[in-house]
Amino acid sequence: MTRWPLRDVLTLTPDEAEAWLDTACELEKRLSA
Repeated sequence: MTRWPLRDVLTLTPDEAEAWLDTACELEKRLSA
């Protein structure tokens, strides 16, 4: 999973952050499946 620089993550809008977290969770599930 790509680790974004924290300052980039902090500049996301709430919607973007939520979408990014959803994507991250999906990737984690697939990798651990």
